[in-house]
Amino acid sequence: MTNFAYHNLIEALEKHVSEVLNTKERVIISITGKNGSGKSCFGRYIRKKGLGSYGRRSIAIIDENTLITDFLFFFKKKTKIIKSSVDELRPFFERLPKRIKIIIYINATPEKRITKADILLKFSTAEETRRQRLERRYGKDSESFKKYFFRNGPDEISIVFTYLLEAVT
Repeated sequence: MTNFAYHNLIEALEKHVSEVLNTKERVIISITGKNGSGKSCFGRYIRKKGLGSYGRRSIAIIDENTLITDFLFFFKKKTKIIKSSVDELRPFFERLPKRIKIIIYINATPEKRITKADILLKFSTAEETRRQRLERRYGKDSESFKKYFFRNGPDEISIVFTYLLEAVT
């Protein structure tokens, strides 16, 4: 999916975010999909461009176990917190400035850390495309490639959500 193709997805996400923020102080968006499906790439796009009318300084990205927020306009602040059980991302909340209204949690298996999200965004891609992406990332014969390409993750996500969006990259 090119940056241009993100337009419709951003529009739909912005609409749902606004609806949630009418009743809550913050919105949690869980982005999920198999490794190599484009989750982190989309997260980087949001980190750079924001989410429609929501500027990037009002957004925190938690990619796997690393919280990334803007710090002093040009710098990114990264905080890594590894947990082995469901914690609803609470350890990260303590580190979030009040200006953060949108929390985006990116993980192939979000149910290992959260039980609910306001918006669930599921990414998918053709297996050949996913294979090529993972080969570029890890190398064709690496153990990491084998681990992530052949991993059997759940097709259905077991977290509770209000809105569901699906994106094919």
